[in-house]
Amino acid sequence: MNKRRYSLLCMELRKLLITPKAICVLLSAMAINITYLAGIHEAIPAKDTISLLTPMLLLLSSPQIFPSPHFFMSVFVFFLLAQIPFTGRDFPYHMIRTDKKKWIKRQIHLIVLANIVLFLFFFLTSVIALIPHLSLSIEWNNNLLTWQDEQIGIWYTYIPYAVIHQVSLVQAFLCATCLWILYGICGGLLLLLLRFCVPRVKNAGLGIIFCMYFYDYLCEYNLPYVARFFSPVALSRITFLNWGYDPVFPSVLYAFLFFSVTCIVLILITMNIGKSMELDRISSRIDR
Repeated sequence: MNKRRYSLLCMELRKLLITPKAICVLLSAMAINITYLAGIHEAIPAKDTISLLTPMLLLLSSPQIFPSPHFFMSVFVFFLLAQIPFTGRDFPYHMIRTDKKKWIKRQIHLIVLANIVLFLFFFLTSVIALIPHLSLSIEWNNNLLTWQDEQIGIWYTYIPYAVIHQVSLVQAFLCATCLWILYGICGGLLLLLLRFCVPRVKNAGLGIIFCMYFYDYLCEYNLPYVARFFSPVALSRITFLNWGYDPVFPSVLYAFLFFSVTCIVLILITMNIGKSMELDRISSRIDR
């Protein structure tokens, strides 16, 4: 039985990521990430290197200045996650032979697995962008701050001074990675929940996701800093966390608690609503 569940999960993951639409999205993401890292690539002298962990950290921690790599990666991830669940023509017949609770759990597992796979894809593209300058070191390069300041144009990446001076590269990378994946899982769960609540509008949740991003921009320019304590976008970036220099910003622990509690609440609500509704209503809009 476990092998069958694993097989179904892998099949749905392939259906999510290995389609012409998904491949176009992923290639676009790759091109944009490489473009953002071109600035730091040009700033690094030919004989110098940085850790292979640094490029992805540059993308994840860049400040919220539009356009930002965080924004584009969010668009790509949530656009793909909005396809879940798959409700093709055989969906009603499939649900007759499937336990509703197990089916909902599989959709949640798919969201988690898809976020991990997409992160690995983004990591791979960041490595490709800076291959000539990469090393297996797990330490900060002493010249990184200088190279960041030498970037030219609006398409640039940046790791805050406080992060570099307060924590190790491995700690910063693990923190940024976990927060990004939790952020993606929360967004995916919200999209799935809204798919259950508004079954006739497949991508209704994308509007809510973009409203969250707009809220973060309001926090940046119009609202007091305390508003960031309720912004998933801000809490997913280590740029706006307190690393021991400014208590106005949310702490790292708070960010993890926020996403953990949000994930649990969304899972409970999704399971409750999903079990109490006729899931064949979702197939009212047939995937083509």
